[in-house]
Amino acid sequence: MRELSDKQKTVLGSKERFGAVENLKLFQKFYDFIVYFEPIIERFPNFEKSAWCAEAKKQLIRMMRIVIVTNKARQKTAGWHEFDTELTVLKMYIRRFREKKYLSTNTYEHSAKLLDEIGKITGGLIKLAQNAR
Repeated sequence: MRELSDKQKTVLGSKERFGAVENLKLFQKFYDFIVYFEPIIERFPNFEKSAWCAEAKKQLIRMMRIVIVTNKARQKTAGWHEFDTELTVLKMYIRRFREKKYLSTNTYEHSAKLLDEIGKITGGLIKLAQNAR
């Protein structure tokens, strides 16, 4: 197995096996975001739970699936671009939740900060995948 560069180690986490999704920094950060955000969604008003809550949960699950599938794929660039697009959609949902006053300013700002960090990791993975070709 060839040695990883410092940049690759930063993007992938501390372990050297690229195939194991648990070792992927993006997987852990996004999973942590789901753990943080899911209880917040559950507190939405009952009349909104059927629509916005269900769609937000589907979006989170769809995005986690993209991370897992892309990490196991040979060609990763398209998958990371798809994740990046879905991340933009999730940011729009969160912005809409704030506009409807379902999120406090602090929760909105913290969520945006976490998603920006996830976006930076995604950008690094896209560049890494493009350079691997």
